Amino acid sequence: MKMLNLAAALTLIASLGSVQAQSSYSDIVGYETKALPANTYTSIGINLMNPDLLVSSIASASSTALSVSGSSNVGALLTSTEPYYVEIKTGPAEGTRLDVDVAATIAAANGTIVINAASYNNTDPLSSISGSLAGASVALRKHVTLNDVGASITGLTAGASGTGDEILLLDAASGGFQTYLRRSSTTWRDANNTTVNTLPIPPGTGIIVNKRAVAGSLTTTGSVRANNFALNTVAGYQLVTLGYSLDRSPNDIGADNVANGWTSGVTGDSFMLLNSAGGFDKYLFRTSTSWRDANNTTVTTTKFLVSGDSYVLFRNASGNFDFVKPTF
Repeated sequence: MKMLNLAAALTLIASLGSVQAQSSYSDIVGYETKALPANTYTSIGINLMNPDLLVSSIASASSTALSVSGSSNVGALLTSTEPYYVEIKTGPAEGTRLDVDVAATIAAANGTIVINAASYNNTDPLSSISGSLAGASVALRKHVTLNDVGASITGLTAGASGTGDEILLLDAASGGFQTYLRRSSTTWRDANNTTVNTLPIPPGTGIIVNKRAVAGSLTTTGSVRANNFALNTVAGYQLVTLGYSLDRSPNDIGADNVANGWTSGVTGDSFMLLNSAGGFDKYLFRTSTSWRDANNTTVTTTKFLVSGDSYVLFRNASGNFDFVKPTF
């Protein structure tokens, strides 16, 4: 994969154009539209979901699989080349997401959903929550993929590096960006020129679109999440979005209290947002209860985490957060 140092990448992005956004949503389904100006990097947060393929109750759970009612062959709902996940909608583990082992689920050909226990997208190990899942409601969905995003972009431009549109994902392990190029009219390619059309963009993961010479827009449609949202973070930088099509403040997500796992101080946890001037606005968790902007103004209740955007989040320590569903 093409990797860029985070600091260099942020400087590069900050030197480019503006961001514009319009959003509309309902409590069932909705859409979000973002303008993609030419020759500009734009942050995107996809919080709307692909349709539920199955919503069922969990009859039993093991450390590797879920047995569900309502389907005698879950595998028949899946396409072997696409990625899928399940999200727990009720019960003590509400908001938990687990990636599906697609090949094993298709092969099982019964009411079992086999989980990919090794996936970094899982918000909890299945083995740690399996005892609390019986009777809980679970939804099965296809991941949003690079192909899905591309199909939602008007004016999508293919070409060689420097001319084709790109999507950037931040690799938290390295602190750099992985860049995916719209190389042809039908393919996304990584730095090794491998086609990666079905690469998933898991819930909670932000992206950056590098729009080249042709301006366009990105419109995503889908369901609005109606359960709590789990977000796992690592120490260091990550590009995130918060699971709901709503503008949020630190107070809204419980990030205004060190007791909730946030680090405060002169080097406290922070969000960095692309602004309309083409730079980044930094918001710092400065004291144990207050967030400050670059002017040291308290913004704890200001809804600067805008729907449809993604945000560079710096964490001093890893943490698992369960954001309570808002009232729409």
